[in-house]
This record gives sequence, structure tokens and C-alpha cells, in this order.
Amino acid sequence: MDASNPCPQCGALVPLAREQRPGTFPFCSERCRTLDLGAWADESFVVPGRSLTMDMEQLEEDPLEALRQRARQFQRGGR
Repeated sequence: MDASNPCPQCGALVPLAREQRPGTFPFCSERCRTLDLGAWADESFVVPGRSLTMDMEQLEEDPLEALRQRARQFQRGGR
């Protein structure tokens, strides 16, 4: 049996071999690719991390202090 991975959207098996891969790889079809993109667009999928809202509020209050605080965090190895 040829190596395959499940489609991230529907779970259908998608061939891994370059000559057998669909143009929509890693998705099995254009439909699954579009559904996945839509999920990112409507924020059903998100990358974990801090909200940018807090950063924007800090910038509105005191831009220079917010930049200094970010620089201190960066120097400590934080993001």
C-alpha cells in the first residue's frame, strides 16, 4: 500500500508520493482546501498566543512606555 496521510478537513486518505499527490495537497480536494481557508478566515482556527488587543490598548495609552516594556520583555527572552 502506498503511503498516505488523512486530509486535515475530512480525513480521506491523500497519497504522499509526489507523482500521486493532488494539486490541493495536503487536502484531498479543492472543497476541503476552501473549507479550511474559511475556518481560518472566520477565526474558527487560531494560532495560540497572546491577544493583540492588549498591545493596542497599551500603545494607545503611552506609546513610548509600551515600546520600552516590549523591549524589556524581548531582552528577557520573552515575546
